[in-house]
Formats: sequence, C-alpha cells, structure tokens
Amino acid sequence: MVSTKLMTAQDLWNLGDRGDNCELIRGELVELVPPGTVHGRTMTNLAVLLGSFVKAHQLGRVYAGDVGFVLQRNPDTVLGPDLAFLTADRIPGDDTAYSDEAPDLAVEIVSPGNSRSEIDRKLSIYLGAGVRSAWIVYPNRCQVIVLSPDRAPQIFENGTTLTGGEILPGLSLKVSEIFDD
Repeated sequence: MVSTKLMTAQDLWNLGDRGDNCELIRGELVELVPPGTVHGRTMTNLAVLLGSFVKAHQLGRVYAGDVGFVLQRNPDTVLGPDLAFLTADRIPGDDTAYSDEAPDLAVEIVSPGNSRSEIDRKLSIYLGAGVRSAWIVYPNRCQVIVLSPDRAPQIFENGTTLTGGEILPGLSLKVSEIFDD
C-alpha cells in the first residue's frame, strides 16, 4: 500500500511563493490555473464596490485576491475565495497567517476553466465551514447566485439589484455595476 503524507495549512503556508495559485483540500495540494482578464476585471469591480460600502459603514473587512482561510482541520482545507468579507467582530488579530475564521461572505468568480464539480465542491466546503453566504459570480452570464445555508438560492441578473441581506445590511448593487468596464 502506498501512503501519501497529507499537507497541513502550515505546510502550505511554508511553501511561500511556491504556494501561490494553490489551495489545500482535505490535505491535498490543488494547483489553480491563473484566471483571465474578465475574471480580474470582475473581481476588481466587485472588490471596489464591496470594499467602499464596507469601509463607509465600518462593517468589517473585505479581502480580495485569494486570501487563505482554514475551513477544515485534520486533514486541513485552505481555500482562497476571490473575495471574502469578515464582520468587524470576527477579524483575526493575527494577520501573519491564514485565518481560522470562516468568512461571513465568500465570493467565487467562475472562469472558463472552472468545472461545475469544482465550484460545487467549494460551495459545499464554504457552507459546511460556517460561511453565512456564498456568491457565485458568472461574468459570461452577467449573473450572481447567492447561497446561504438556510434559504433557497437567489439569482440576480442584469436589470436586478443584489442586496447584502443580514451580512451586509443596506448594500444595494445593480448587477450591471459588477460587470461594467
């Protein structure tokens, strides 16, 4: 029998730059393909919109660009959502490592290289770890699907307004703003 040593969150952290574009799922290193320009533009637009709102209302902190969150232990799972939000009372005191707090909001922007099973697996991990809301953003459809553990999925498309619910009270974004150049 061949046994493979599973990695820990600390092992991933210790990879430094060699761990860029990687996530850890149940102890196994998963390399990610760098996303394209549409993904980057969409992430920037949403980061600016969410970040400005959160800062203006002093609600917490928005993280952009695959910041790692330890979502399971033994074996460890570390995912880096495209965007994440933590309420002010849950911001970790130690910013020098991955957060052991699951984000209140995790946002995944779907790229052409993402498979449906990959997105479903991440959503299952997020919601199972205590993420209160997960947004799946489809730039090619100009669509955002909002999932939370206690309600049916909500679909927002061009011409509709995305709200922040209980997590981001008062947030109101025209979906078209997320995808505008």
